This record gives sequence, C-alpha cells and structure tokens, in this order.
Amino acid sequence: MFALVLVHGSMHGPWCFEPLLPHLSPRVFASVRSVDVLSCKSFEQVNKVIGEVVNEEYEKGRKVMLLGHSLGGMHVSQAAEALADRLSLLVYVAAYLPADGESRTDIQSRFGIKLPFTHTEQGVIASKQTAQQYLYNESPEDVVDWAIAKLRPQPSPLLTQKVTLTEARFGSVPKAYALCSRDRTIPYESQQWMVARRKEYRDVRYMIDLPSDHFPQFCMPKQLGEWLSGLASGANAKL
Repeated sequence: MFALVLVHGSMHGPWCFEPLLPHLSPRVFASVRSVDVLSCKSFEQVNKVIGEVVNEEYEKGRKVMLLGHSLGGMHVSQAAEALADRLSLLVYVAAYLPADGESRTDIQSRFGIKLPFTHTEQGVIASKQTAQQYLYNESPEDVVDWAIAKLRPQPSPLLTQKVTLTEARFGSVPKAYALCSRDRTIPYESQQWMVARRKEYRDVRYMIDLPSDHFPQFCMPKQLGEWLSGLASGANAKL
C-alpha cells in the first residue's frame, strides 16, 4: 500500500487538495496526507516538514509517493535529495521540475514568465483578477471563489533559493509528471521542456496530458485522482 504526501504551491495550503481527495482510491492509498509549508522561508524548513511525514509513513511499511504542485515541485525535488531511499515515486503536477542550482525564478526567467502578482512585506500575493486569469482560468466558479478567499502571501525567499540536487540521490527516484495544457502560470511549453531535459536520465517514467488550467485538482479532480491511483496500483504504463 502507498502513502500519498501532498505538497502545495505558493499562496496556497493543504486545503487546495480537498477537491481531489474523494477521487483517490482507498484500495491503493493507505494514507493521504497534506503538509503545510506556506510559512517556511527556506528549503531546510520545508525539508523538516516533509521529512517528518515521509519518515512516519515509511516506518509504517508504506511506499511513499511524494507529490508537488506548482512551487511544490521545487520543494519535493529538494526533499528527494535528502529522502531518496524512502521515496517510491516523485509526482509533479503542473510543477517546477528543477535542475541542480536552479530556483523557481531562474526557470521563469528562461521562458520570460512574468506573472502580475503583488509584492508586499509579507510576500507575494495574487489579486482576485490575477487569480481568475492565471491560476483558475478553467476551474468551476464556485471553487474559484472558495480558493481566492483562502489565498495567503507567499514568503519571497523560497522563490529565489536555488536547489542542490545530485543524480545519485534526486536522480535515483522515479518520477511522474502531469502536464496541464491550459496552464497560464507555468505554460505548457515550459512544462514540456522541463520533462524533456530529464530524458537522458530516464527517470520520468509516467506522464499524463490534461486539458487543465494550473489547478487540475480543481479543474479535473476525477481525472487526476484516477491517474494517481493508477500510478499506485501499477495500472499506468511506463514511458
């Protein structure tokens, strides 16, 4: 049986996975846990939060699937460097898949991505209009209203901190990627590029292409849940 550990992206929290939970099969997931890393200001702090949950599940004899959404892709990548021997699969959902020495800002700059977020003393936040246009452009209106009311500032340090990754650790963990073709936050082309540059390492074993915005857990929760359950059951074919 698997334990699924969910790591949210910027401005969000564990709540952003709530629409996904009913679509995860209890036949393959013995445990589904969402961590809260919004207050963290360094990868060291993030690693501590993720590591506590991963270690608990691993010590119960469960295979651990660690999922990162959006900025959470940076978090799970760095965590995998420390926890490689305890992870069965890393999953990226419309997420940053970095190389050693990269930050989230580095990847955005490579593609000229400039999101109109507001910078405050507390961190970066999206206005209602920006959230509707860039984050939730395909999601149901009621879910969008619910999500916007819950947004909180993202501390800036994690947006520019660079990951330290090795192929011996991070590279040894099998990976899966959910591409989202209608994503306006991490454009589809940049998602494809991040996956393609891992080709020589052959560690991205599974992929799905969803006609979703940046939040498939809002936009297409059933399809995402079925794919994740398939990864755990072994029903999904490898690339």
